[in-house]
Amino acid sequence: TNYIEYYTTSKKLAEQIHIMLLNMNIFSSLREKDAICVKKDGERKDCGTCYRIAISGRYDIIKYINLIGFIQDYKKSICIELLDRLESREKNGIISYQSRIVNGSHVRLKRIYEEFLKASIFL
Repeated sequence: TNYIEYYTTSKKLAEQIHIMLLNMNIFSSLREKDAICVKKDGERKDCGTCYRIAISGRYDIIKYINLIGFIQDYKKSICIELLDRLESREKNGIISYQSRIVNGSHVRLKRIYEEFLKASIFL
C-alpha cells in the first residue's frame, strides 16, 4: 500500500480526526465502507458501516510521522519503507496527475475551511 489508513465505526470520530489532520495541514481522505468481520473460525459476517481515513501524499505522510507518529516500532519501519517507495517513484518521474490535483485541492479545501471558521456563528 502507498498510504497510512485508520478505520473506525464511529462517524463522529472519523470526522473529528479528518478535521484535526486538516488543521495540522495533513491532507487525508474520508470514505464510508461496508465492513465485513472475520471471526477466528473463519466465518465472515456483515459488521455494518465503518469509516476509513487515509493519508496518501508523501509530504502528508512525512508531516504525520513528524507531528503524530507511531508508538509501535513495526509501524515506524513500515512507514519508512513506504516513504522509500514513494521517494523512488518520484525520482523515477512517476508522479501521477491525480496527486497534483489532490495537492491543489488541499490548498483550496484549507482556504474554504478557514473561511468557514471565520464566518461560523457556532464557534
